[in-house]
This record gives sequence, structure tokens and C-alpha cells, in this order.
Amino acid sequence: GASFGPVLAASWHLAAATQSVEWLERVIAPWSLQNDFMIDQLELKDGTVGVPTAPGLGVRITDELLEKYRFQPGTGERT
Repeated sequence: GASFGPVLAASWHLAAATQSVEWLERVIAPWSLQNDFMIDQLELKDGTVGVPTAPGLGVRITDELLEKYRFQPGTGERT
């Protein structure tokens, strides 16, 4: 399936380090959701994505984000 946050960040790093990766999948969701979790933003330019520069995976997970996007059991929805 599609990914965002930590999974997308790990895929982004792998793609940057591997010559055989031709495309990178991302979840079809509002960019604001993606931007909340990623320190460096995915910026498409001429069909390519730049290399991440933040330390580690470059993902920000805070208590506020966990509350903002908490899963609502039984609904399949996030807040």
C-alpha cells in the first residue's frame, strides 16, 4: 500500500541510496498531513525528488501529532 511519515521517509532514503529505484510511491492524502510528519518536504522538480537532509529518517512525531491523527477504532477514520 501507499505510505507516509516514517515509511515514506525510509523509502525516500533507500531510493536516494540505490540506483535501481525508478519511482517512489506516496499516499494520496492532503499535503498538510505529509508535511506535519516530514521535516524535509518532498519537492518534485523535473520529475525527481531531492535527497533528504534532516538527521535520521527526518520524521517528526510529537504527542500533539499523535493526538491530532489518532485512530478512531471502529470507524476506519483518523481525527
